[in-house]
Amino acid sequence: MAASKDFIQLPCSQDLIQAGTASVIRSLVQPGGRQADTRFDRLRYEVVDKAIDLAFRRLLTDEEVPHQLVEPISFSQPDTFDVAFGGRRCVFFGMLVSQREEISKFHSDLGYLAKEKVYIRESQRPSAYRDVDVYIFAFLTGLVTRSQQELLKAVAASEPVCLLFPMPDEWTAPDEWASLGPLALKGDISEPLPVTLYGQDGKRGYLQETMKLPSRERIQLEAKFNTLSVIEPARLPEGPVGVYSPRLQETLLVYPFQWGNVWVYGMCITLVGYISQGDFNRQADRLPAGNRVVGNPRLEEEAFSLSINDLKSIKDLFSRAEKWAKKG
Repeated sequence: MAASKDFIQLPCSQDLIQAGTASVIRSLVQPGGRQADTRFDRLRYEVVDKAIDLAFRRLLTDEEVPHQLVEPISFSQPDTFDVAFGGRRCVFFGMLVSQREEISKFHSDLGYLAKEKVYIRESQRPSAYRDVDVYIFAFLTGLVTRSQQELLKAVAASEPVCLLFPMPDEWTAPDEWASLGPLALKGDISEPLPVTLYGQDGKRGYLQETMKLPSRERIQLEAKFNTLSVIEPARLPEGPVGVYSPRLQETLLVYPFQWGNVWVYGMCITLVGYISQGDFNRQADRLPAGNRVVGNPRLEEEAFSLSINDLKSIKDLFSRAEKWAKKG
């Protein structure tokens, strides 16, 4: 049983969040990685999961816990490797605690978590893993900017941002595989603005181009995109930014209020416990949308939940990893 004294707390450094945002962008570009739901809250959850994954890997190295890096199951991240113990893959599920009052409560007394639950949203449920594979649950405390007002405050305070606009289907999954043509951009901006575009080339390879968008002047891109998945400006544009495709014969305008900041202003990561996939599937309860869970006042989709008391401690996992390593 996982108890609060067994929880492991780790700092959430800025580079962990940066790795998370880079992972989100890559997953939006890769075939099979992009989901129908590209709401910014869901993308922030992905940032959290990746930050926790990387923090856990660093902990394994620091504590000299024997583990393996194995070929990934996910097609959305072909250039990464899964962590495994004795051949048992690890799957990370992060829960974001972003309400100020709950963050304060979380930091002052972890004991209250003993009565709470961890959960996996329906859209998160893995399908390719085995029953012996391991689910690792963690909480990340951090603020986010869900409203335009909150975003403007973060910008005014010179806080880091990761502003994204996921492109619609006709740009990301065209019916015909062909070049979008020489793309052109123009922005109603007062000063030059670095903008990065992400997509795929004619061989379905990952492609990105960063260019400096001049003030109110049209500029043509050099890279040849067959799909365009994401646009990322270095700062919040004060006016609309337009991108034109000759093949689609369309100019798509992105207005200031349409950019979403997926940066998570992380404070602390708390590893609370683990359980095998098989045990989770047998023990978890169905949780309808609309229910309250830790860190989220209302679930936006159906989930499967389990009491934290039903998890085993991370220390127990590390002990088992030592035994599995000796068995070879």
